[in-house]
Amino acid sequence: MAVAAADCPLCLNRDVPALWRDARLRVVSAADVDYPGFVRVIWNAHMCEMTDLEPALRQHCLLVVFAVERALRDTLHPDKINVASLGNQVPHVHWHVIP
Repeated sequence: MAVAAADCPLCLNRDVPALWRDARLRVVSAADVDYPGFVRVIWNAHMCEMTDLEPALRQHCLLVVFAVERALRDTLHPDKINVASLGNQVPHVHWHVIP
């Protein structure tokens, strides 16, 4: 079981249906009507920074982010994909992938 933070919305909402998941992370729809196809790649354990992850785990996370980007490009054919890891509102490792 991944470590959770009691007040973190990404830790508290682990039951949101995932488009894909593995033991370490999940890919969920952001369900944003203004940005169809917008998904989040969310690390399961509560970590604030990518550098909190061991190098192999960082690589795993980024490989999933890139696979999601490729799937969105191949499926939706957007002009551009934005990929961002912000954390200023929710300090939990997660990536926004926005067509």
